[in-house]
Amino acid sequence: MTGPDAGATGPGSWPTREQVDRRWRQVLEGRVGREEAHDWAARWVESDLPHPEDLVLGSGLQHLHGVDERSRGGGAGPGYARSLASVERLLVEWRDECEDYDRDLEGCVAEKRAEALRLLTEEERGAR
Repeated sequence: MTGPDAGATGPGSWPTREQVDRRWRQVLEGRVGREEAHDWAARWVESDLPHPEDLVLGSGLQHLHGVDERSRGGGAGPGYARSLASVERLLVEWRDECEDYDRDLEGCVAEKRAEALRLLTEEERGAR
């Protein structure tokens, strides 16, 4: 198989980090549209597959899934919620997250759990 899914073992398997990174770069280079990147990531993000063991892989797919999100601003019409520069910053942050995850899996997971708990606590306070 060739193309963006090369290396995947079938429809029930997750893409690799390299495939996610390549798709992200294709968006930034203008070779793949944002909607196409969303559709590509949606196959996994919206699937009933169990979450991937590689947590940062899922994070990268989530970012790509939202790359086509539109703003609700005024002006000549709705544009994308994120500029290409913002999408590029997300890629850099995701690559850093991958390095942290590979260097210290337990520490990275503990940090993510603490952040999720903090966000939930803030959300609960805001709902009162």
